[in-house]
Amino acid sequence: FPVTIALIVLDKTTLATQHTLEIEGNLIGSRLNGTQLVFVTSKYNWVENNAIDSLQAKDVLPVISLDGSEFDFTIQDIHYIDQPNTLNVLTITTFDLSNNATQFKHAFLDAHTLYMNHETILLASSTWEMNTERSPWGSTKTHIYALSYVNDITLKAKATLNGSLLNQFAMDEYRGAVRVALTQWGETTTNSIVTLNANLDILDSITGIAQTESIYSV
Repeated sequence: FPVTIALIVLDKTTLATQHTLEIEGNLIGSRLNGTQLVFVTSKYNWVENNAIDSLQAKDVLPVISLDGSEFDFTIQDIHYIDQPNTLNVLTITTFDLSNNATQFKHAFLDAHTLYMNHETILLASSTWEMNTERSPWGSTKTHIYALSYVNDITLKAKATLNGSLLNQFAMDEYRGAVRVALTQWGETTTNSIVTLNANLDILDSITGIAQTESIYSV
């Protein structure tokens, strides 16, 4: 069944509803940047193989409406971020609380964890790889994407790390360095902290932290 999130703007004095913005999809995260409320949603698209060739924009793009009026999008509005094998659409929405101006940016991208500053959004997704050298049971890979969102969605950099993130607090940026805390599951569970530069190249890492344990908080 379709999942929809709603942004409801209320009058501070009367609490009367002023505006309602509805977006089809699951909420990954939201941030307030000045007067701009930025939130990231993901619409899951499951399509049978024999129906892929007949897909239209309305089949994959989320339904979005402001005060009951739907926005129109075309397939050209979807950016390709070089993540293969996904039809899921990630939407970055900006809503200016000062003048109600609304913008949307769509991309074919899977993500579950968000970090954002004034210029960059970091998004992370995970995949499970079977029968790796580290573990015959397989291991988790975390894929991190750095996107510029100021004028348009642009992929600035991407990286793949061993392990999985606990939550949004396991990834941030400090003085130009991206910091990530990961748990590597396997025959012997272990943990690591990795720092990366703006191009998501590894600067340094600490591995083998607290073997047989996993991260509970960051």
